Amino acid sequence: MLVIKDYDRFLNKNFTLELNHFTDETFLRLQQSKSIEDFFKQDYTGLNTRFKKLYKNFSFDERKRVINNYCQYIEISQQILEYLVNTNKLEELLKFTGYTNIIVTTNEKIKNMDKMVAILKTDALLKENDKTLYIKESYHKNILYEVKDIIFAKKTLDDWANKINSARVDGKELSPLEKFCFAYMIVKNRKYKESEERSLRQISRNIIPILNSDYCVCVGFCELLNELCSRIGIQCTDKSIRVGIFHAINVILLNDEKYGIKNSLYYSDPTFDCTTNGNTFFSCLVKDLEDVFASYDDTNLYKNLDNNELQLFNGDNVLLKKSIDNTQKISGTNIIKALTAVFESQGKTTHDVANYLEPTFEGVRNNIETYKHTWAYQVLKEHGIIQTSDSKQL
Repeated sequence: MLVIKDYDRFLNKNFTLELNHFTDETFLRLQQSKSIEDFFKQDYTGLNTRFKKLYKNFSFDERKRVINNYCQYIEISQQILEYLVNTNKLEELLKFTGYTNIIVTTNEKIKNMDKMVAILKTDALLKENDKTLYIKESYHKNILYEVKDIIFAKKTLDDWANKINSARVDGKELSPLEKFCFAYMIVKNRKYKESEERSLRQISRNIIPILNSDYCVCVGFCELLNELCSRIGIQCTDKSIRVGIFHAINVILLNDEKYGIKNSLYYSDPTFDCTTNGNTFFSCLVKDLEDVFASYDDTNLYKNLDNNELQLFNGDNVLLKKSIDNTQKISGTNIIKALTAVFESQGKTTHDVANYLEPTFEGVRNNIETYKHTWAYQVLKEHGIIQTSDSKQL
């Protein structure tokens, strides 16, 4: 991953060929050209270079010599790259430019490796010639990914998901609530960290850089939980709310017969729980968050139900309203049961469970109630998590 404080200055320091902002006419000319060399011989207004005032006066042979000897990067759109790969013109371009590094720009967030066939082929070809392919998402230009960064991020998420999906208690897989508990525990275990450089704020907000670094803020926590939930069968999205400043939280839709949860909508905020061992904001009702953020006059989640929630119900307003009206609080007892199941699935002892749960007793207030240690101890005892002789553990 290449982190650049000032991308424009970076390009100005490096001779860069841009095949990025094509007009329709220029793209058509590229398609109609017999070869890459034939295309470069033409008057291509859609093709720009740094130092273009000098470069545009060169003859074709001079242009080719400059590109071969001095060009350090080709910046190219993903659409054009895919065209070149599909028409077998990519290697021709690389030979013409002297096998230089490539920066691929895309308008989409890079998440799905299945859509990266052209990028993977290009990356392999460049590696054979000791060059590097970088990927730049258009909405923030100061972070350039390498393919290995994307592969690492995907593997991290897949490993977490496999750990959750393969977990078993008494030979049975975890229920949806238990899976979500597991995912939430993984995500909130991150530390909150913002980049000090204003131009690099996206490094703590996008799924790829946060999984390749220790940066993560509220948007990053939501991205992580969304991506992980999508891999374990939990419907989840994110939502921005204004609480003095903008803040990102998750919206989850749960169905779990084991815990009597049916078509229930909850708000979840791993950012607020990341600094403690608590699970205070694991699954809040709409009005719970209204209570928490009551000091902010401009926060009203009831009035701000939008497409984030609707997409979980395929745009059905009636189902959304019914879910909001009928969703019941998840009791502290059920949360502790679910957390216990997660620990048991990982072969943890009753002492491990008790040691983890003790700091959360006053934090397990998803129905915005605070439980005392005596109450929590009684719950643990009733469910066989600790025995009478273990009382000193608390």
